Amino acid sequence: MNRYQVLFGKYVDELGSADVATSRWWQRLLDAERARGATGDEAEERVRSRWPAGRSGHPLVLAAYRKYYIACEQLNEEVRAAYLQKVQQADASQQDGWGVEDDDTAAANETIDDWGPEWEIDPPRFLVEMLYGRRDDLAELMNLMVFSPMGEENDRAI
Repeated sequence: MNRYQVLFGKYVDELGSADVATSRWWQRLLDAERARGATGDEAEERVRSRWPAGRSGHPLVLAAYRKYYIACEQLNEEVRAAYLQKVQQADASQQDGWGVEDDDTAAANETIDDWGPEWEIDPPRFLVEMLYGRRDDLAELMNLMVFSPMGEENDRAI
């Protein structure tokens, strides 16, 4: 199991907890609207008018996204640094100056069950797209996230 898989497992656990909590929260919002006399569709419409991103806009979901976005970027930096060190060492040991063979073909041929070698993963892909086929229930939760709640400051996510 590589470091991305470990990080993904932690993310899925935290997002799964947020999913349970936000499901209860969403139901309470709908119940409150129904108590005010709204029908099922009207209740959904009223709640959606306040929370257009649905449960994915809840602070618990946003906090998990931000936490693991930053963790993924940090892991990407570590992987990139290790790769560059490997390339520099290979370049130094070769007299012809051609360097080391590129080893990203396995990453390009990745399947849903084979993460391939450790290689950088774009955080939005890691946090949303990779849920599909692995945890479709959580992918559905994240499907309504209409923006990435990340900012950039001095080339670092905040």
